Amino acid sequence: MRVCGNHTLDVVITSLMRGRRRYVADMLRVLPGATVHKAIDGRDRQGVANTLWHEQIPFHHVCPTQGGWGMLALLLTRHRAFARQTSDFQLLLEDDLHLLPNFAHEVRELVAAHYCHSGSASGQPLPARQICTRNGRPSECFRIDPDVVQLGGYGEAYLTSRAGAERLVQKVRRIGIVGCADQQYNVGGLMNLTHAWSRLPLSWQLLAATNAGPRANTATITQAEAQRLRECSASQTGGGGERSGSESSSSGDTTGGKRRHRGRAPTVLIRGELCSLQSPRTAPPERPLHRIFRASRTAITGVALALAITPCLFCVADAVTRRLRELASHTFSDEEM
Repeated sequence: MRVCGNHTLDVVITSLMRGRRRYVADMLRVLPGATVHKAIDGRDRQGVANTLWHEQIPFHHVCPTQGGWGMLALLLTRHRAFARQTSDFQLLLEDDLHLLPNFAHEVRELVAAHYCHSGSASGQPLPARQICTRNGRPSECFRIDPDVVQLGGYGEAYLTSRAGAERLVQKVRRIGIVGCADQQYNVGGLMNLTHAWSRLPLSWQLLAATNAGPRANTATITQAEAQRLRECSASQTGGGGERSGSESSSSGDTTGGKRRHRGRAPTVLIRGELCSLQSPRTAPPERPLHRIFRASRTAITGVALALAITPCLFCVADAVTRRLRELASHTFSDEEM
């Protein structure tokens, strides 16, 4: 798809394809040039953990409202889609949308207004109901290229430029996972983003209720599993990433105000490129009193063994002495004869 003259816009649909093939086929009829990316399956907990390790993303805590493996898988799916962007612009769509014929035209207008600033140059009316923030604070729309344009109330779709997608990937890898999949990208202040939220009704219909898709049927991340994810990501990222609050107030500043999470060195079982969710069995540290007791027990055992052996040694010596005397007496008797 071409936008803003000769710039390229790729459309990416993420889907597990499990029960959604008909939805995806309908979307491809409206957007025939779109590509479908396989989403990360939240039912495969080990696979999600491995992806977190591969992508070098620090893990801090689970989503407070939907703390399941499906929510973490959704966040990693979006992150991977942003990391793979090569076109000038990209439209990232979930697979539970019924798109109407006018949808592609509306997307072109949003790209032109937010990234190409065509409205201000040509005098055309700009899209209404746009809310823009920078570093979590209100900002004027259509002046600065946003890192991401959120379409829909809960992130059913995202628009990104190539530079914006690169910043999203860098910020997630630096800050880590600090919220739900939607909050991570929708709340601009969470990662100090230049964020735009288009509340303009688009030509689509939701085919599934919010949080009622496949990720709602995945297991909850237990406290033990969350700790293993923290340990695993710390081993890959060198101790975890910085929190969003420690960044500089400017989204372009990536050097000031960094604060690393420090803690004891993690004990992680890494098998090749896999981060095992099973805690490694390590011997507990020995306390000083235990060391003293063990040394005393060894000494007492040695003394007791020596006392037990000493009488036997005397018996052996006495028997040898008597035998030598007998041999000596026989020798003298032979000489006299």
